[in-house]
Amino acid sequence: MGPVEKCLLLLALTVAFTPVAQRLRLAEPIAFVLGGLLVSLIPGFPLVQLDPDLIFLLILPPLLFAQAFFTPWRAFCANLRPIVLLAVGLVLFTAVGVALFVHWLVPAIPLAATFALGAIVSPPDAVAVAAVARQLQLPRRLVTVLEGESLVNDATGLVILRFALAALAAGSFSLPLATVSFVQVVVGGVAVGLAVGWLMLQVRRLLIEDAWQVTLSLLTPFAAYLPAERLHLSGVLAVVACGIYLGTTLPARLTFSARLLGSATWRMVDSLLTGVVFVLIGLQLRVVVSGLEADYSWKQLLGWAVGLSVLVIGLRPLWIFPVTHVQRWVIPGLRKRDPAPRWQEIAVMSWAGVRGVVSLAAALALPRTLPDGTAFPGRELLIFLTFAVILATLVVQGLSFPWIVRRLGVRERINRGEHEREVRLALARAGLTAVDQLVESGRFNERAVRAVRDIYDERILEATDEMALALGWSPQMEHSLAWHRLRHAALDAEREELQRLRNLDRLAAELGPVLIRELDLEEARLRH
Repeated sequence: MGPVEKCLLLLALTVAFTPVAQRLRLAEPIAFVLGGLLVSLIPGFPLVQLDPDLIFLLILPPLLFAQAFFTPWRAFCANLRPIVLLAVGLVLFTAVGVALFVHWLVPAIPLAATFALGAIVSPPDAVAVAAVARQLQLPRRLVTVLEGESLVNDATGLVILRFALAALAAGSFSLPLATVSFVQVVVGGVAVGLAVGWLMLQVRRLLIEDAWQVTLSLLTPFAAYLPAERLHLSGVLAVVACGIYLGTTLPARLTFSARLLGSATWRMVDSLLTGVVFVLIGLQLRVVVSGLEADYSWKQLLGWAVGLSVLVIGLRPLWIFPVTHVQRWVIPGLRKRDPAPRWQEIAVMSWAGVRGVVSLAAALALPRTLPDGTAFPGRELLIFLTFAVILATLVVQGLSFPWIVRRLGVRERINRGEHEREVRLALARAGLTAVDQLVESGRFNERAVRAVRDIYDERILEATDEMALALGWSPQMEHSLAWHRLRHAALDAEREELQRLRNLDRLAAELGPVLIRELDLEEARLRH
């Protein structure tokens, strides 16, 4: 089977597993991995091997960019301290713990090689964490910290991996030099990302067509990632910095049609890439176990896999619980400014350590030989252990995460329905105020003014309908529902008439898409 056929097969499996995930109410990454595992066990099924370059160059940048674009900049900065403690401190803590444990389990593997494994399995996966968390009504700050951690920690893990491989090749390690290099990689990566983001804003001014605007947005994560990597900086942080910068500055500069087209395009790209990478993880079972039977027994492999998975899962709460309270004991002002969260929230954060495709890609990218020509020590075993940790965290933590959230009662404390009404009311009042100010500054047609004011008056009435809030029904709500039902019926009739004129060849070819788009936009507004 050629590469094109394999890509089509992955897309077909992704489409096939999606309704299964929805039917079973599973987070899609978990359903994709389990589905890939089951399919890989079918006799005669073609072997599909994950290509690390494909992940790092083509899949990781757009996935990180899409998540970073919708990360609120102010919330990210406000929670920078806990994000850094998790994305840097916890990753280092986990890497050290894993390295010492695996070296103790298998003394034949050098400590530098086990540090490489620690760097690989320490960072939770951005895509997996977001997919599991978005189905639950978690407190907004908790979501911001978890997503911010998962965006940044890949960079920490990959930098540690780079140092571990260099130490393994050279036979020595310098902590001062590694510290300076780490700072350079981080600062340089962020600088490249911000520069690319600014450059993309300037280029967008030259593009008029929406299709080219969206095409440029698809190229943007690669434009940030590749230069940073070529300069031996952090491509991950470059993409994240570029995404956050553009997410803060770009939306207000786009036309509504560019936003609609871009949103639909990126939803499709994000869904397809997420599905493909997690199906790929499941399909790697036969790849990672091949060749291990000759050197290790299945009893050994299973014992090591379970032991390492328990360690990786356990190190996270072992770091988070003490650090959460110790920093507030050491800094009294912090205790007053930012009281410690409830233990239930700390427990939920401790259980959100799902690993994913970046870990497996990094493991598969381990060199087969060292610079002196000797074989990389324990490479196949390290890949197997990485796969075991990914599978254990995805299945055990991913499946139990919703139950733990419900059991501990960690939910957003605000009433989301009430919050939505407040926001809609604020928007309607802002629109009405702008209309009033504009009318006062000049002479406008009274009929046009009345029509626009009626729209906003209607929205304000819907948002302030106290009887509907108390009883769930009122004349105002009945009017609103009837209006929407009539409007939907009219739109359906317009669409049918448009199709009839098209079938009779009584519709200009260039006019059809314009009218269909207008009807779709109107229906989208009604439905939302």
